Amino acid sequence: AKYGVDMPIVQEVNRVLFENKKPADALVDLMTRDRKSEV
Repeated sequence: AKYGVDMPIVQEVNRVLFENKKPADALVDLMTRDRKSEV
């Protein structure tokens, strides 16, 4: 990332659209990722 900003939703959408990742798998990966401060 150019500015060091973590964008997991954008990353998963990109994988679904361009890397043939199953949407259900992307959802599971997003919902089970570690929590961190958003600020």
